[in-house]
Amino acid sequence: MRQRPEAILWENSKLEDYNVTEEGVTLQIVKEGQLIQISAKMIIAADGARSVFRKNIFRRPIDRKQMAAVIRTYYKDVKPSGKCNMFELYIFENVMPGYFWIFPMADGTYNVGLGITSDVIQSKRINLRKLMDELIIHHPLLKDRFGNATRVHPIGGAELPFLTESEPKLSDKRILLAGDAGSLADPVSGEGIGPGIVSGKYAALTAVQALKANDFSASFLQKYDVTIHDKITRAYAIRISLFDWFTKYPWRINTLIRLYPKIRWIRNLLANMIFTSFRFSDIKSLMIFKKLFKNNV
Repeated sequence: MRQRPEAILWENSKLEDYNVTEEGVTLQIVKEGQLIQISAKMIIAADGARSVFRKNIFRRPIDRKQMAAVIRTYYKDVKPSGKCNMFELYIFENVMPGYFWIFPMADGTYNVGLGITSDVIQSKRINLRKLMDELIIHHPLLKDRFGNATRVHPIGGAELPFLTESEPKLSDKRILLAGDAGSLADPVSGEGIGPGIVSGKYAALTAVQALKANDFSASFLQKYDVTIHDKITRAYAIRISLFDWFTKYPWRINTLIRLYPKIRWIRNLLANMIFTSFRFSDIKSLMIFKKLFKNNV
């Protein structure tokens, strides 16, 4: 904000409604208790998972399979897992499809959390807070590490929207969706900051092009959808299929982990499945892996 003095930040404000016309977009905003109307040529909507704009662009309710419920808190005095602190993911059978994480922070505390897809939580009536406490207190991989740990922050929860289709609709007349408003969180790792930054960058570039061309039509702004597909979501569909294949049966994950330190392409496959973009070479690796177990379940 310091580098962009022309930008204006409104805090303690809430969007109540909006209207798209031939001339622009009119916003009804409550700012510090007062209703204010402002107009703009177009909108980049980054208003989160419950975006006011998204429902008119998606034009359908979000499937529970496209949502994950996550909880997170912070602990101090967690016993490290080794000589160096690392980002840790635990895929326990009673957490699938999802995972438990421990993430060391710079101040010596640990970000600890748990996430599972919303449809599974609903069907199995899972209480995430109770499940996380049970894992920390009783699981043999965790109980000793948290024996002297202290929770230093209240447990917070959120719903994380993600896409299962590789070519989503993220634009309409005078509107672009970015970040969680476009359900752009990584469906495997749950990471949302990176996709949010990338989508914000390309939304801004698209807005500049629209302003220069004085064209805010849905057809002109559709180039944003194409760009986001190329930069972000194209890899999602493949990674979702891969993750689903592995997590359908626990023995597959166990086999993958056993082979991880022994075979290089297995290491690359797992790293790319969770943390990075998928490549064609990973598809070939997956086919090899599946053939190894073609006679199993």
